[in-house]
Amino acid sequence: MRVRPDHGDERRAEWVNIIPLADNEGRIHARDGREFILDDAAAFVRASNAAISKTGPQPVDKDHEMQSWWKPGGPALGWAEKYELRPDGVYAKTEWLPDGEQLVTSRKYRYTSSVVRCELVNIERDKYGFMESYELQMKELAGFTITNIPALEVSAMFSSQTKRTPMDITALLALVGLPPNATKEEFFAAAQAKLTAEGSSSVELAEAKTKLAEAEAKLAKAEATITKLTSDAAAAEQEALLSKALEDGKIFPSQVEYYRSQIQKPGGLADFKKFAETAPVLVSGKTKGKKVETTSNAAHGLTERQLQICRDMGIKPEDYAANIKPQES
Repeated sequence: MRVRPDHGDERRAEWVNIIPLADNEGRIHARDGREFILDDAAAFVRASNAAISKTGPQPVDKDHEMQSWWKPGGPALGWAEKYELRPDGVYAKTEWLPDGEQLVTSRKYRYTSSVVRCELVNIERDKYGFMESYELQMKELAGFTITNIPALEVSAMFSSQTKRTPMDITALLALVGLPPNATKEEFFAAAQAKLTAEGSSSVELAEAKTKLAEAEAKLAKAEATITKLTSDAAAAEQEALLSKALEDGKIFPSQVEYYRSQIQKPGGLADFKKFAETAPVLVSGKTKGKKVETTSNAAHGLTERQLQICRDMGIKPEDYAANIKPQES
């Protein structure tokens, strides 16, 4: 079964997808061939949250260690505090403990596998009364585990964070009496109720949905613009630092590409700034960037090899000779 890829960042996910939506027949198919019935996802989520209200947050472990046949138990890596039904499945609001957060943010574990209490239904028995077949009805959640081999088709943990914005969407939410952090599903439900109460037609609801989609498109475009501007500004700053270091004689022209690649690394920009502040001047301000004059060996006593070094570095032979004489004496 295909697992949907993620396109998120390195941050830990507070809300993670633990169960996908059922198909049109209310069935969820596992990779190992099992089939579950989830014909009322909303009731399932309500029952699961009721269990949390009664007994407290539910445990999160890795690779179902707490459910192991051979050695059950083990430490929790986090706690599921609340469940929520979304357009693509059931999500868990998770409080990650340090060990769990490290496993998730390092991407050693990318997916989830839910722990579900099920009831046997549609049981068929043979003539002797032994069960021949049955189906599993999902009743409520009991936590989940992090894994790299999910049984169900769930989203990777890095793609579950959703950014919200007050621009445009906030105004639409206010029209139906919802707070800025309301979900799209809550908006549609409130808009439908408001339109029904006022005797409005479904055409008006469609227009409201269209306006919401347009606002979201504007938001996506604005975020892309901000990302590009941020990237361009960072590139401009890097080039300015390299040019300044070159002008000050802190680096040679042949080193520019090397330092440019180093700046791209994590923390590289800050490291290069420190380097540029403390590095000694390698090329005199009077000679860097200028054509090296060719004089006779008698004037400076340099070999042809030393003269070539002067040409590569943009240094006057006289200055080079003056610097190496103390070392030779």
